[in-house]
Amino acid sequence: AIVAEGEIAKADALKPDEVPDGVSGDTVWKVADNLFTISVLPKDAVPAEIGDLNDLIVGGDAQKCRGDFFAAAMLDVVEAATIARAYTTCQTQQATTSTYYFAMPRKQGGLYFTKIIATGVEVPPLIERAIKELDAKVRRVITPALARL
Repeated sequence: AIVAEGEIAKADALKPDEVPDGVSGDTVWKVADNLFTISVLPKDAVPAEIGDLNDLIVGGDAQKCRGDFFAAAMLDVVEAATIARAYTTCQTQQATTSTYYFAMPRKQGGLYFTKIIATGVEVPPLIERAIKELDAKVRRVITPALARL
């Protein structure tokens, strides 16, 4: 519903054996050269305060990065729901990975958790802009898309 509502062009759902190592999600799409994942996290798998999630995301990515690391995190509001947003980038001699994270509470408890990932020898400004635009589109359409389910 998110891909349809957001009119995300060229989004191909990947089969489990097509998902790259280290990438997780209940559903994973390839959008151009980038990956878009969504997971439904149960209530017992998330911190009590959504703001703590940003610390877990940034801390986890920082520990995995074996190169230059940059991160930004914030709390935001989407249609009266407090959401966690984070951005991390890890640059090594082999590759650069930039990831946008978005976590939104579910009415049933737990969270919807999305990631948009770009990986390559470098992530040029054009690719960075594309994943930033995809992140903004997902934030804009997630509530109406979920309401249709």
